[in-house]
Parts: sequence; structure tokens; C-alpha cells
Amino acid sequence: GIDIVDGFHTWTNEDYEWIVSVINIIGLCIQLQRSEKEALLDKTYLQNLYKNMPLGYIRLSVHCDEYGNAFDFTITDANHAADELFHRPLSKMIGTKTSDTPVDFQEALIYLNIALQNNGNYEGEYHITRSDRYTQYVIYSIQKGELIALFSDISESHRVKEKLIEAKEKAEVSDKLKSAFLANMSHEIRTPLNAIVGFSDLLVETEDTEERKVYSKLVNENNELLLQLISDILDISKIEAGTLDVVQG
Repeated sequence: GIDIVDGFHTWTNEDYEWIVSVINIIGLCIQLQRSEKEALLDKTYLQNLYKNMPLGYIRLSVHCDEYGNAFDFTITDANHAADELFHRPLSKMIGTKTSDTPVDFQEALIYLNIALQNNGNYEGEYHITRSDRYTQYVIYSIQKGELIALFSDISESHRVKEKLIEAKEKAEVSDKLKSAFLANMSHEIRTPLNAIVGFSDLLVETEDTEERKVYSKLVNENNELLLQLISDILDISKIEAGTLDVVQG
């Protein structure tokens, strides 16, 4: 404060500059206070965003050797979704080196080194054995020695994909079986048909009664065989189409 109540004061340029400086300092303090509040609000917003988002979020501090290869890392932040995906309390391991925990993270080091070799960027799919979850992940660098990994759960779409592949394989096997069945049936049908045509010609040409009886019997037998084959083929077609009626005798 400035106390000039009890006497006369002549204001100089130096006084003026001093007062202006004080005003500027007060203005800067007010702006700084506002900036701190805004920064705190932004920080709170971002923290709530990544802690409650459905994506697994892990922030890592990577420890590298002299050649730039990662040999250890520390989890510096993680959200609840990451705990759920990995079926581990990662958020409770914050600040602890993985080498100081009973958990084996050697496989994770492989992916981190790949990310480091790709200028801190890497993405792919990963199966988490512990929770039996399939994830799609993105690893990116925010600054030297720090990486962020985001994991999205694709277990449902992966299982649907597996079912589609399985259905496709079954359809291919079914097509092959159908082709083999048709080729076999073609042969089976031709056999009695050739017999019917051949013995029918002989039946017309021969005049011997006994031979005619033998030929006639063979034609009838092959007729019955051919009818049975056709009937079986029709039944198989009805079974495949789901239209076969079963009558209890």
C-alpha cells in the first residue's frame, strides 16, 4: 500500500512507472490465477475422460539400455478398463517397476521395443490369455521415454469372425462331399441303366424262351435297383432341405 494521506506528495515519473509496474503485476497475478483454474479444469476433464472411457489406457515410462532397447518399464497411469481387460489391478501398480513385481511382462517388452523401433508408433491385435480377451491396440510416444497404449476389446467381433471362418470351412467341405456324392451316384445310376438298356436289346433280339425269361428278370431287377437309387437320392435331398416326413410304422 501507499500512505500519502497525512501530507502532500509530488508525483514523479518514477512514481508513475512504479505504480504502472504494480498494476501490471496485479494483472499478471489475476491472469495466472485464471489460467491455473482453467488448466485445473482441463486436467480434471481429461482425467475423468480417460479414467471412464471404455478403452483400456496405460501410460508407461520405459527404461532403455545404452542401445535404446527397453529392458523394463514402469506403469505411471492406468484406468479401470485396462484393469478389466488384463484381469489385473494395473492401477494399483502405478510407480512400480515391472521387474519388482511377480508378474511376467517379458512379452510386453517385445511389443514396446517394436514400437520404439517404429519411432514410438505401433498397432496390432493381441490376445490376453489371462482374461481370454481379444484386443486391438495402439502404442504411441508422447515424449522420449514415455509411451501410451490404448486397448479396445474386439472379443465379440473376433469370435464372430472365427464362426464365419468355421462356417466357410464347413461349407467348402460340404461342397466337396456333394461333388463326390454326385460323382458316385452318377456311376451307381449308370450301372443299372446300362444293364436295362443292354438286356432290353437282347430281349428283343432273342427268340429263346428261357433266355427271354433270364433277360426279363435282369431288366426287372435293375429297374428296382434304379428306382431305389432315385428314391434314396430324393430322400437325401429332402433331408438337406429339411422337408423329409418320417412316418412311424
